[in-house]
Amino acid sequence: MSQVEYKPISCKNCGHAQHCGSPRYMEVRDYGVDCEPYYIKACEMCQCITCSEKLEMSTKDIPISMLNGL
Repeated sequence: MSQVEYKPISCKNCGHAQHCGSPRYMEVRDYGVDCEPYYIKACEMCQCITCSEKLEMSTKDIPISMLNGL
């Protein structure tokens, strides 16, 4: 595969690289008095193509009779 054809998989929730199975944390730095970096949770659950396919596969196992009430 050439570099032109390369397309990275990204999360549809936050737009960053995929983070399947774990939340996405980002480092934040305040450039005031205290220069200690801290981390914030940017995305709770990954919504990339891989995760979407796994979700579709798991819902196929549920009988339609159970889904009628939803």
